[in-house]
Amino acid sequence: MSATQPELTWKGCVVVPAAVMPNSVAPLPGGGFVVTSFGIRTDPQTYQKAMVGGISGFVAKWAPGAGWSEVPGTQFSADNGIAVSEDGKRMFVTGWGDSKLHIITLGDIPYTHQALDLGAFHPDNIRTMDDGRLLIAGQAAKPAEILACVDRPSCEVGFKVIAVDPVSLSIQPLLDEPGSTTFGGASAAIQVGEELWVGTFSGLRIARYPLRK
Repeated sequence: MSATQPELTWKGCVVVPAAVMPNSVAPLPGGGFVVTSFGIRTDPQTYQKAMVGGISGFVAKWAPGAGWSEVPGTQFSADNGIAVSEDGKRMFVTGWGDSKLHIITLGDIPYTHQALDLGAFHPDNIRTMDDGRLLIAGQAAKPAEILACVDRPSCEVGFKVIAVDPVSLSIQPLLDEPGSTTFGGASAAIQVGEELWVGTFSGLRIARYPLRK
């Protein structure tokens, strides 16, 4: 990033298994990572299941020397965003289809699972804020209206951004915006100083908003 133009250097890759429909990724201590599978590529009904809140996805884990495995207890409705706690002991997964944040322990046997209802929107990606809270963006519309945006130059559906305390699991609404021809269908948000920068899965713009305290 110090160059006049950003530079990318190829380091290699890991090829996902045939069933994985990769969406979001998060690193793990020790050099591995976890990937959400929104659906199952080998299941011809996977999108239909996601549209009605049915089980359609899971989380896959890759570890050096061990390869791929499915994380137990992660079969949710359209697994989408993912984040891992700093100690690598808890994983946070958004269910796009069931509008929930799923909290799963990693490495514990038996694992524990807790589901937090996020309200009337379809949560997409997760990013960590400066204060450690989880920043979650998503679309506030019916699944059919959201997926119809895939074939459009921009998405006009409304969206929300919330912050979730990973310990207390309290929720703070940050944005609740209608879609427009300029911007809509938010799928990700990050904190940049005292602003929220919001991206969309359908469009060519990033929207900037003052960060609500």
